[in-house]
Amino acid sequence: MTRDRFLAILESILTESVVGEFWIIDGEAIGADGDAGMANHEMVVIQHVFSELIDDLSHTRLAPIADTMNGLDDGDGVDTIAFRCLVNDAIDDWISMGVITPEEGDDIYETMRREIGWPLNKLRVAMGQADDARVYGYENLGWIRVVNNNIQIHGLNRSKLNDMANGLYDCFGDDWVHDTYYLEDMQTGKTYSVPGHVIETQDVSYIRNNTRS
Repeated sequence: MTRDRFLAILESILTESVVGEFWIIDGEAIGADGDAGMANHEMVVIQHVFSELIDDLSHTRLAPIADTMNGLDDGDGVDTIAFRCLVNDAIDDWISMGVITPEEGDDIYETMRREIGWPLNKLRVAMGQADDARVYGYENLGWIRVVNNNIQIHGLNRSKLNDMANGLYDCFGDDWVHDTYYLEDMQTGKTYSVPGHVIETQDVSYIRNNTRS
């Protein structure tokens, strides 16, 4: 991080008028402060992928495993440790029921992964075992991560800027357009200092050529 970038972030912390942590998903903001019962950025991603896992398994011969998962997300987050304990305890029952073979029970997570055709990194996110689920959020799901006026995306394009503009309005109301945002493109490693009104124009070329920080 350059000295100018560090000073810009410090100034934004001291003077920022937009405060809050969110994911922007298809132009809508989901709170991710991690306070007062709200999930943080990582847990929002884990909950989303865990729900996909339940749904995908429920349409296969491994539906009884999906039934075991139901109820683990009580709205306060997925208890992935409790899930793994339930799975380990239920393997013998699934074998006796004929849901899986003993060999499949030796590596039940690999059995699940193969059954639904998921890549290993996605399953690790659902299990709460990814190194950083936030990376999966912006890289694989295409979400936009917002921490006050600092934004992380994966790939800068008009569609992403459109979602960003709609989502920032959802986050901060009408005043969002009057602030400056420190945009980090995780795909290229480039950072930009972008006024809200420029984000609103969705002018990718202008941002790339005139707002590097």
